[in-house]
Amino acid sequence: MVIIRNYHDSDYENVKHNLEETKLYIPIWDTKENLREKIRRKPDSIIVADEKDCAIGNLFLIEDGWSAFIFHMAVRSDYRQKGIGQKLMSYAEDNLKKQGVKAVSLFVDENLNRIQEFYKKQGYLSLDSFVGMYKLL
Repeated sequence: MVIIRNYHDSDYENVKHNLEETKLYIPIWDTKENLREKIRRKPDSIIVADEKDCAIGNLFLIEDGWSAFIFHMAVRSDYRQKGIGQKLMSYAEDNLKKQGVKAVSLFVDENLNRIQEFYKKQGYLSLDSFVGMYKLL
């Protein structure tokens, strides 16, 4: 049985595996120390799908009171197409609603149509005028 819960430090290796498998792992951001600091500041900012003490899926939230972003949503390949991604999204959205957040955004690789379709089924709309960018400081 899959349980959706907040991330624990002991989940790191499984979450890293999920991110690497989905090509979402970013070495400068996704260190164990950075994830530890993220949950120290906001304990519900990383959510995992847990089966038998193994984080088989994860989702990161970035929320500042003005808006929110879903980031790094990943489900281990042998658990896909079983509703786990939808459970993670619902859990995250419910938490954001409880905090008074009115809208949530996310980034999707424009080359991955199946991922775009997944988010559209969850009620997400396309923002054709945005391109994700970043800068190392």
